[in-house]
Amino acid sequence: MPKRTSTDHFIRREFSVTEADATTTHSHRRPRTRFDSQKENIFLVGLRGSGKSTLGQALAERLGLQLVDTDAEVVARSNASISDLVAEKGWEGFRRIEHEVLVSVCQQAGQVVATGGGIVLLPQNRDLLAQHGQVFYLMADLPLLGDRLRQDPQQTNRPALGTAPPEEELRVTFQEREPLYFQVMNHILRADKPVDGLVQDAVMALGLSAWEAEEEHLSDPGQEGSRDD
Repeated sequence: MPKRTSTDHFIRREFSVTEADATTTHSHRRPRTRFDSQKENIFLVGLRGSGKSTLGQALAERLGLQLVDTDAEVVARSNASISDLVAEKGWEGFRRIEHEVLVSVCQQAGQVVATGGGIVLLPQNRDLLAQHGQVFYLMADLPLLGDRLRQDPQQTNRPALGTAPPEEELRVTFQEREPLYFQVMNHILRADKPVDGLVQDAVMALGLSAWEAEEEHLSDPGQEGSRDD
């Protein structure tokens, strides 16, 4: 039997999932109908290093949707790097601009939105996420997050959240934010899976797998010929 990760244990303990293969996606906040790109967005939430930007790019390409990265939008709106913005205005100033960005994003539909790790900290942001799309939480264990952050040179440009060592900061942030991720999410994705597997899991959770199969069937010339016969 394969070794179960602490993520698997957490999901089973909290939600009584009994099948080993049933821990990839899980509807929690409320059941959703099939994703409608004309009316809603796809939001990706999770801590730094969970892979939101990478998955967002792949999922947007798969579904033919626009990708929005809220951190990138904050940088564009403030005309400053996140480090410089936090140094000048503090985290409170950053959160204010981040909220403005999310309000603007939610005025449109049909987007895959990779959010900043702390976007769930403001109650008004959590309300926006719940009202304007389906939310995926990229759940990752602390060792995986720590390894990814140490290997990512871009993370050295990110401002620290406080004065604690990186490992302690990650642990405290995890404990603070994970309940909020669970509060807003519709689905869980295991961040330790390959990107193509995550994309497929997300497509299935959104109720789009049957639609994709139908589109492929209709676009196959061989299938068209068989219908003409």
